[in-house]
Amino acid sequence: MKITFFNQIPLEATMIFEHLFEPELRLEGCDKAALLKNSIAAWMFIDDEPAGEIYGVGHADINEEIPDVDPKDTEYIYLYSMGLLPKFQGKRLSKILMAYWLGQVGNKFKTIDAHCTAESIVPVMRTFGAKFFSTHKNWFDSGREAMYCKIYLS
Repeated sequence: MKITFFNQIPLEATMIFEHLFEPELRLEGCDKAALLKNSIAAWMFIDDEPAGEIYGVGHADINEEIPDVDPKDTEYIYLYSMGLLPKFQGKRLSKILMAYWLGQVGNKFKTIDAHCTAESIVPVMRTFGAKFFSTHKNWFDSGREAMYCKIYLS
């Protein structure tokens, strides 16, 4: 198995990952383009096939209020999305994807803030030291539960 990472790919190629989420959580192309413009992103390919996506946006580039995130905190990156296509789930690839992305953000921010909407991501986040705080029962009317967590980098 050959694992390759890219920090930029065409927007159209990223849209395949939106189908991992309920319609209420999916991004339209223009919204995703705006987020990715200022994000730190990575895409994982397995044997030249898209497999995973992860991206986050630093405080300075966030133009919305995010539940649970302290608006006075200026040294965090918000992890907007991390996902693996179904064919690649259950193979421990999330930890590899997260480790690669942490290498990109680790020296630029003090914390990573995130809301986990899939139970399978919780152990991945714990592997990297995440502390969990609050839970939202119906995240943005999606029917998903979201668990707010923070990874302290320094």
